[in-house]
Amino acid sequence: MSPLNIRPAEEKDLNAVHALICQLEEFDIPMDELSRIYLKNLKQETIYYYVAEEKNQVIGFVSMHIQFLLHHYAAVAEVQEICIHDSCRGKGYGKILLDFVKEKAKELDCDLIELCTNKKRSDAHRFYDREGWRQSHYKYTFPFRKEFL
Repeated sequence: MSPLNIRPAEEKDLNAVHALICQLEEFDIPMDELSRIYLKNLKQETIYYYVAEEKNQVIGFVSMHIQFLLHHYAAVAEVQEICIHDSCRGKGYGKILLDFVKEKAKELDCDLIELCTNKKRSDAHRFYDREGWRQSHYKYTFPFRKEFL
């Protein structure tokens, strides 16, 4: 049995999720802004937030959004964020968390699951390649806030 417990995220996980997202983005995201979005999204029917715990400590987070897209004529899952605390890397927890959301997407009858990652995350790219994900799209962004330039 895995020492990792994966469960739906709750309000009480806000501080741990904030820390993980800041680690992922390498940027101190304002807590009030993240909190507003986090708490709103916990109530959304098509957004799934999960935390991974090791010894009752939150060490990972993944968000999966379900979209109904015309060009797929089906439901599509998209992993928006996935992160494992730096101190827990190399234990296979990223794979466990990714496999978990893949199964959830299948249960929700999604056509496929997508994932976007920043170009600068070369370690993540190798991980996704190794896990059988294929790079099939380009993603373009048009930033409106200076921190995203």
